[in-house]
Amino acid sequence: MLLGKHFADLGAEVVLVERPGEERLRNYPPMVETSDGPISTTWLSYSLGKRVVEIDIESDAGRAELLGLIDGADVFAHDLTNSVAEALGLGQRELRDRNSGLIVVAVTPFGADGPYAGRAASDLVQVAMSGYLHMTGSGEGRPLKPSAPAQSYLHAGNHAFAATLIALRHRKQTGRGTFIDQSARDTGTWMLTHTYQHWDMQRVNLKRQGQNRDMGAKKRLRSVFPCKDGFVVWMFQTGHIGSRGLNALVKHMDAEGMAPDWLQRIDWMTVDLASGEADLGAKLEQVFGDYLMTKTGAELLDFAIGSGLMMAPAQTIADVVVDPQLAARDSWKSVEQPGMGSLRVPGAPVRMRGLRWEPRTGAVESALPVWEPRKAKPETTAQGLPLAGVRVLDFGSTLAAPTAARILADFGADVIKVESHTHPDTLRVGTPYMGGIPGIDRSGYFAAYSAGKRSFALNLQAPDAKDIVRRLVENA
Repeated sequence: MLLGKHFADLGAEVVLVERPGEERLRNYPPMVETSDGPISTTWLSYSLGKRVVEIDIESDAGRAELLGLIDGADVFAHDLTNSVAEALGLGQRELRDRNSGLIVVAVTPFGADGPYAGRAASDLVQVAMSGYLHMTGSGEGRPLKPSAPAQSYLHAGNHAFAATLIALRHRKQTGRGTFIDQSARDTGTWMLTHTYQHWDMQRVNLKRQGQNRDMGAKKRLRSVFPCKDGFVVWMFQTGHIGSRGLNALVKHMDAEGMAPDWLQRIDWMTVDLASGEADLGAKLEQVFGDYLMTKTGAELLDFAIGSGLMMAPAQTIADVVVDPQLAARDSWKSVEQPGMGSLRVPGAPVRMRGLRWEPRTGAVESALPVWEPRKAKPETTAQGLPLAGVRVLDFGSTLAAPTAARILADFGADVIKVESHTHPDTLRVGTPYMGGIPGIDRSGYFAAYSAGKRSFALNLQAPDAKDIVRRLVENA
């Protein structure tokens, strides 16, 4: 559902095929009344921009209608296991014989092969089997299910969308379609960052710690604190990453008479909670916690933005819809939904200069469209991986940009990681370390998200640095 919505938002003609009376998501709460009867807002969220048709794919006539659509399609996305697809005459070979350029995307719980292939699974099963549930909740209590629903399947939809874009590029190069086997289970390893590296390198099985973060370090402050009107999350860091923000925070506290002398004497560039006084962590949590309780989440966010402190309020949905940053970026859109009128919905998850990515229409019940069959194109032999020849400069740090660049490298792009010795990627100081010995070149965290990349150090303050960057950009 999410994969198709992304394509609809980007302007593709997307047809949602439903079986008579079997579209379970249509009855998923919350339901709202419309002039056409009750409708699921969950179903509607993922159906915006699509034409909706009903086809009985288990009947001969219905299969003929569906195959007629497939003959004229570029992408056929479904959630059928291999055995079910083949029983319905929708197996990979059959479809490729009809439409050689077709990209078939199967999004299933466990994928097309392996001992669990063909089994059903809920989102709860997926987060449990991935290890995610093991890491969520209080250390003294039971594992806690993430409250946001269907996270594993939304991750699977996003991964499948990215894979489909790459497959479309591959088809443009070769004339050939392909089969994308997207298992929701396979996305779990990408949701736990470096948890697996701790086991792989040190046989350490990290544990859930509720408000705290088990990142393999010996001591850390908790990451959730109450404030005057709710809660804030705080990624407490010392050293070159966090000392500037901590110095600003202590100075701010001192101006209000809330920074004791011992706190002002701490050198945040060098302090080590693990080797310092035994109760330092508890003392810091107490003194910082007392101060945070005197401020609202909005006040703390304003201070954090100005000081570099990694802190933000835990916003409610009511807070999110009036968030000034989202408003400034025009992050909400209005679409017309038949039977309901104007709806306010999230806009594009990214901005692309010169391109539009946004919901354009509501979900529309439609007659069966008539598509001309796609003509087979001459096939050529691809050389290497689908992104071979693409050059990427990775100036990112920590997780977001390095993860995107890692995926591009996995598909064949030539990715060059650029850092400096004075400001290396923060993952280089993240545990686990090879052999348990700290070192800038020993982090399994960094290695996991830098695999497949080339790397070199560049001091951007050096006189000739701009010329070097300019030459790199000219060839990227």
